[in-house]
Amino acid sequence: MKRIIFILLLVGLNVTNSYSCDVCGCSSGASYMGILPQFNKNIIGLRYRYRVFEHNNSAASSTSTGMALEDRFNTIELWTRLYLGKRWMLFGFLPYSFYKRIETDATENIQSIGDMSFQLNYLLLNTGDSTDKKLRQTLILGAGVKLPTGKYQQRDRFKNMFPLPFQIGSGAYTLRANIIYTLRLKGFGWNNDVAFNYNFENELEYQLGNQLTWASTLFYWKKWMNISLLPNAGIFFEKLGEDSQYGFENQATGGQALFFTLGNDMYYKNIILGATAQVVGIQDTGIDQPMSKWRFMAQCSVLF
Repeated sequence: MKRIIFILLLVGLNVTNSYSCDVCGCSSGASYMGILPQFNKNIIGLRYRYRVFEHNNSAASSTSTGMALEDRFNTIELWTRLYLGKRWMLFGFLPYSFYKRIETDATENIQSIGDMSFQLNYLLLNTGDSTDKKLRQTLILGAGVKLPTGKYQQRDRFKNMFPLPFQIGSGAYTLRANIIYTLRLKGFGWNNDVAFNYNFENELEYQLGNQLTWASTLFYWKKWMNISLLPNAGIFFEKLGEDSQYGFENQATGGQALFFTLGNDMYYKNIILGATAQVVGIQDTGIDQPMSKWRFMAQCSVLF
């Protein structure tokens, strides 16, 4: 059970449910995997994400029936981690999303499979199992791709197309690169994950802004009877560049936000249960963009 202390915080592919632009209300949402065990076992599981955005009263919030008030994004994601050797790990993510837009005169709902994504990680440095070192560290490099498998031209009941920030898919490929560093002393640890997403243009010649994220988390491992608990707290920062269409940047898009994160995971035999909440600390976005309110994530996974 001691090896369960060796853990990683993985910002795990969520744009359009594995990579994206949560800072400005994009459907895809920021990537945040939570804390995962790292002891040479495969994982398969489900995770749930819920995000809320509040619209302002500007003209940009106008819809066919009035004004958009609030967007609620629910996503259930099937994901897996497979070991391809001693140092290689392959991740796969398949999301299914339910979105609701509350307007002054109506409520709109859409749902579909989102953009599937894959990531390959390489364990570059690992002293996590060294018995002669009190201060242990790991360094992982990763690269991935998001595929345009989700719907991105869904329409309201009047056949008007929803704006891309409310679409479940992006219609474009995304490339991702990240670095994960973990430092641990006994049961205490500090994890940092920096990731960059490059978004390509879709067939409508619309290109989402590129995204930079940084997650920094403090954690503590505590064993109680046959259960291991992993409380954690930290910050999550994301910065999104401006979107563009037909080669012209949209200055009303893009922005940055800082979230405070609090969570806890529980390990029992080969079962992992966890929950994480994020609240906005600082948010700087365009005046016409929806404002992120809070997020909640939960997971249930099995080691095999």
